[in-house]
Amino acid sequence: MIYAKSSADAFPNRFVMTSGTGNEHWRTDFIGLMSEAKTVKGKPQAFLIEMNENEVLAPHFHEIDQFQVFLGGTCNFGRNTEIVSPVTLHYADHHTGYGPITAGKQGLSYFTLRADTDPGAVYLHKEGYREKLKPSPHRHHMIHTTLSVEALMASRKQAVSESLIEKAQPADPGALLLRLGANMEIAVSDGVDTAGQYVLVLNGALVWQGKHYPPASVIFLDPGESGFELRAGSVGVEAMVLQYPMLA
Repeated sequence: MIYAKSSADAFPNRFVMTSGTGNEHWRTDFIGLMSEAKTVKGKPQAFLIEMNENEVLAPHFHEIDQFQVFLGGTCNFGRNTEIVSPVTLHYADHHTGYGPITAGKQGLSYFTLRADTDPGAVYLHKEGYREKLKPSPHRHHMIHTTLSVEALMASRKQAVSESLIEKAQPADPGALLLRLGANMEIAVSDGVDTAGQYVLVLNGALVWQGKHYPPASVIFLDPGESGFELRAGSVGVEAMVLQYPMLA
């Protein structure tokens, strides 16, 4: 099955919510809904968070593997210096702690992308978190990248595939950045060695089934879904393909 949501359709449904640490910020659901009482396998979940200025998200972990893509604003992430790259990709295995995330003066926006629905963050400052820990590879990736100016993107003559996280075996996560010129097409892997994969539009527009998907649009491909063609619009497209590890 293929799930698709255009940012033009999603953003009108943005709403204010209170985070697990008591802060108000904005959330836009793209695929799936809010976390449930337990992990729901095979039910993808994608949403955008827009944090307030100087808001702090306390250190925590999740029960499932997840990608996050930082798109706007700035932040301090854990011990790292301020994230200022136009696009930053973060991956964390299940039961792998990260944070704190401290938004800058202009706030912070980021996607959270999951192949399964998560029951919610487990905060490391709250009692009982150790009882919820389980064995994990504890892989953690942080990759910075940049987007092309429109004229260069549109005039590109060959598709470019940049490996952000190498998927050497099915148990590994993987991430690619695909850059296509105007009206170009490229087949996306059928994902037989993944637990599902996302296509996140970052620049230009993707065309699928006659509909244009502008930046911040999301498509999820179930494991083994074949025949998906990434087709660029008239100015080209740049999109991430995010692949989930298959668990043993």
